Amino acid sequence: MKRSVIFLLISVLAAIVWVLAMNGPLDQSKAVGGSMAAQPAPAIGIDFEGKKISLSDLRGKVVLIDFWATWCGPCKESIPVIEAVYQKFRAQGLEVLGVSMDNSADVIPPFAKSMGMSYPVGIPEPHEAVADFKFDGIPALALVDRKGNMRWQQQGYSSDLQSNLSGQIETLLKEK
Repeated sequence: MKRSVIFLLISVLAAIVWVLAMNGPLDQSKAVGGSMAAQPAPAIGIDFEGKKISLSDLRGKVVLIDFWATWCGPCKESIPVIEAVYQKFRAQGLEVLGVSMDNSADVIPPFAKSMGMSYPVGIPEPHEAVADFKFDGIPALALVDRKGNMRWQQQGYSSDLQSNLSGQIETLLKEK
């Protein structure tokens, strides 16, 4: 009798794991006007080739913060999408900060060049601020409104990233 109960429990657990694996990651985005209330974004910036760029310096613009690393496969998929979105909305007031989670700043410039990243990328400044965004992994995105409030987050890469991100940005760009 004990073996049949153990077998049943293992079978149920295996079925749950299989269902989760087949359905992909859970939706980990929070949207403008959705369940995420506007709250001040953590103070963060990047050290971009020796020049420090701070989120507070970009007040008045909509800012997309992209947390990535050179060794991250899904990051390599999301970066071209982010670059396309940046080119589409840049003239309307969108800025992008690429925050590398690599241990060495030396790997960032050649990687950024190879990926065609035209927005500033660098290491987090201060590094401890990354924890304030409460992400479990990368790639991770945070969208900050013109007033410096965090309004949208997404963790992981999804095939609908461009349309989802574009919709969130368009909404925030309309706000004054």
